[in-house]
Amino acid sequence: MMSFTEFDATGIELERISCDLCGGNETTLEFEAKDIRYGLPGSFNVVRCRKCHLVFTNPRPLKRASNAYYPDDYRPHIGGKREYENWFGAVYRRMAFSRKANLFSRMLGDVYNHLAYRQFVSKEVDPALVLDVGCGTGDYLGVWRELGWNVQGLEMDDSAAGIAKKKLGFCVGVGRLAEATLPAAGFDLVAMSHVLEHMHSPSLALRKIAHVLKPGGRILITVPNYASWDRHVFGPRWQGLEVPRHLYHFEPQSLSVMLESEGFAIEQMGSSAHPGSLIRSIRGLCKKGRPSGRISSVERCLGWFVQLVPALLMCGTSLWVVARLRSGREPLGENGKSAGKTT
Repeated sequence: MMSFTEFDATGIELERISCDLCGGNETTLEFEAKDIRYGLPGSFNVVRCRKCHLVFTNPRPLKRASNAYYPDDYRPHIGGKREYENWFGAVYRRMAFSRKANLFSRMLGDVYNHLAYRQFVSKEVDPALVLDVGCGTGDYLGVWRELGWNVQGLEMDDSAAGIAKKKLGFCVGVGRLAEATLPAAGFDLVAMSHVLEHMHSPSLALRKIAHVLKPGGRILITVPNYASWDRHVFGPRWQGLEVPRHLYHFEPQSLSVMLESEGFAIEQMGSSAHPGSLIRSIRGLCKKGRPSGRISSVERCLGWFVQLVPALLMCGTSLWVVARLRSGREPLGENGKSAGKTT
């Protein structure tokens, strides 16, 4: 992927890149956007590739400068009350992960487990091993463990990984996926919840995942849905953009093409509600309160209710997909190149 550097008005060093999916350099400007959620400086272009229609942030901060856009109160890195795809997720975390949870709370948590994750639980292997890439403070690792999976996490932020290790005793590696040392064909499932859009090269990330999956293994991905109804309503003030932390903005078509081009066969795809994003988008539009502030239970329930029908119609705020590594594909080395070949 070709790139060259430049500076924006605030002195931030940026790189202008070609399309990660097709390599094209001709783009159309969708709009200019800012970091509304945390109010960090800079204005960033969201562009669409004219050839394959992938949407991405371009130019973008260099990798070595990207940490500056993850503030100290970035929620996935500090734990606590996180935002989830739906109301049931919030109920589950508040109840099932609490040591003081009573029997009724545990039962509700178990119901949520099986409603939300049943399609991802493989009955073909026992026990199965799941790798959660970008596991944050370990909430989803807890879900997989509740379902009986063996779990391992990978997290870029050292403090978040430390919370996951200390809180629930998980095995969590620290670092970026591209540099991580992981066993070839070692995992039955790789999960990435709102992580792929942060990757500097999603295609290379998918090749690395193909390298660590067992034959026939699956990948579970959740990303913001650029084709969602609320993105069309709020435009550059849609909270799902999160520029410049989000480098890519996937739609069902672009995500499908990228997965298939990297050797995956899509099994399921759907969209889901994300009340937190809706409430923050409204706050940003009305300029009322800090978008990253706490969202009340009433706001969350109302947001989930409004988003339920769009989610069923594939235009919900988040997009999820389950894909299986195709059998018979040529093995790839850890760097994403065909094994046994040199370039």
